[in-house]
Amino acid sequence: MRTLKKLKIEIRCSVQLMIFRPETKNSHKILKNFLILWLFAGVIAFIFMLMTIGIEKTHKNECIKWSDWEKSIEAHYILDWQRSQCEQFGIYFED
Repeated sequence: MRTLKKLKIEIRCSVQLMIFRPETKNSHKILKNFLILWLFAGVIAFIFMLMTIGIEKTHKNECIKWSDWEKSIEAHYILDWQRSQCEQFGIYFED
């Protein structure tokens, strides 16, 4: 009888310790890995954003260059894809 009662108390105490002590080495590792994952994802998103901005600026500069060429070179011809690309940035060519 006494041993069964002792066993119940020991089981209850060990379960309570597991529930109320979540700070173990494993949880620190999991949290650390989770934070590293989010940091890595943030860096990738930031690089992607910078690449997108850089590509847009390059396209706009090309349009400005083509516009200058159209004004300075008489026989310069603008293709349809160049025309549609430059219309996105508000640069229009003469027909």
